[in-house]
Amino acid sequence: LINADVGRPIDQFTTHLTDVNLGEIARRVSTTLQPWEQEVRIDGNEDPTYLMRVMPYRHINEAVNGLVLIFTDITSLVAAQNSLRESEARFRNYFDMGAVGIVISDPQKGIVEVNQRATDDLGYTREALIGNTWLDITHEDDRAADIELFDQIVAGKLNEYRMEKRFIRGDGNILFALLHVSVLRDQQGEPHRFYAAIVDITERKQIEAALAVSRAQEEELYRAIEAAFIGFDAVDEKGKFTYANASYARMWGYENASEIIGTSPI
Repeated sequence: LINADVGRPIDQFTTHLTDVNLGEIARRVSTTLQPWEQEVRIDGNEDPTYLMRVMPYRHINEAVNGLVLIFTDITSLVAAQNSLRESEARFRNYFDMGAVGIVISDPQKGIVEVNQRATDDLGYTREALIGNTWLDITHEDDRAADIELFDQIVAGKLNEYRMEKRFIRGDGNILFALLHVSVLRDQQGEPHRFYAAIVDITERKQIEAALAVSRAQEEELYRAIEAAFIGFDAVDEKGKFTYANASYARMWGYENASEIIGTSPI
């Protein structure tokens, strides 16, 4: 406002505010006697931003004798709020599009947020997970180890931990996972939120189990061949022995099968 505005109607000020009808606002406050508050800017300018408050002007006897307009520069506050919203939007985008499942929990182990990958891997809806604890979906044989590490973070002895653990999926099957848990602490250093990254390693575990069975079968077959009364041998593409069992060695007059390895049967 400038000196030339003194005495002018409220809707005829020299400086115009963007998308603000001061005359209408003045009539509304005069009628309802309720304060009006909104963010305003000067026409043609993005900054500065003001918080405008329009209030009834009262005499000592409480009689209303006009209006009071107060403009507070909130440009820096608006900029900070916009920056926070952008940061939250970026976080939400990374969170939802993450290549691994993420579960956020509180110090009481209650699940407060999950991303889409976590719901897919765990086989639950977001609504089914939030409000429960991660213990509810942890295999009973892995709970003690997980709780012990979690409690060490709460006690301030750790800031993160990693472990392999099993989850109980929504369909009842087992999800083998590599778990990485970290903590976000408040200004007093107390745990505020726990972030658990979950990598599905079920397929790897199934392959490892299959390989273990295969190796066990191979070893059993090898022991059976070694103990057999029938001679067994194997040769390479050059006709050289690569294997012979004890019975085969005895058939050809050798005391030890190792004496045959590398020789030719012809």
